[in-house]
Amino acid sequence: MSLPAAATSTMCSARRWGLVAIAPLGDDGRFTGEFGSFVGKEAIDPQTPELVFEKLREKNLLVAVEEYPHIYPHCWRTGDELVFRLVDEWFIDMDWRDEIMEVVRNIQWLPDSIDGQTREIEWLTNMRDWMISKKPLLGISAADLGG
Repeated sequence: MSLPAAATSTMCSARRWGLVAIAPLGDDGRFTGEFGSFVGKEAIDPQTPELVFEKLREKNLLVAVEEYPHIYPHCWRTGDELVFRLVDEWFIDMDWRDEIMEVVRNIQWLPDSIDGQTREIEWLTNMRDWMISKKPLLGISAADLGG
């Protein structure tokens, strides 16, 4: 299942095409109350795609159905299949990266062999806004903002 805002690439495409971002899945990976006959169904249930096809057929919107291998990511701790879903995230706007680069240029990087200044400037030049609210379930700890 790919949602218009479940990943950076799909979110950018959705914006370009004027698609609305919806959040059909709850914390448990099941469709929430706004989604009719999908309510309570798990996104990873093999019958869920069949229901999607059925609904598209009913509306004469189904173009084709093809089977291809698709593997979802798995939790490194539990082995459970993970599902991409739209959730609120916190970002730090990196419009101040030029100021950081100026600081980086004034640092004496040791040892010289690591070429730290060049690497740091390249990273800052190419980085997007900094997401600080990554989810622990994915094995990435949320930022400690408690002090």
